[in-house]
Amino acid sequence: MQRTTTPADDTTALAEALERFAEVFSHADTHSALGQYLACSEADALAALLALAGRADAAQSLIEHHGRSDEPDENHYRKAVRAEESAPKVQ
Repeated sequence: MQRTTTPADDTTALAEALERFAEVFSHADTHSALGQYLACSEADALAALLALAGRADAAQSLIEHHGRSDEPDENHYRKAVRAEESAPKVQ
């Protein structure tokens, strides 16, 4: 006998899958490793899912890591910051 699913079953499964996705893809080390290999549209799509899953900080982190590898004419370009520029100045 073939099992049929209801829309409620599908909604629950989708919500659980989205939560698992957000959990796995919310880590900064994942953003650092993956961001440079994504096209802007791919980074935007992943960030949108993270944001919808309640992980706005992770979405922003993914875009920031992705932007470090973008060229100046691309959507998410971030100017590279040298270590000496980001370190606080001691007087």
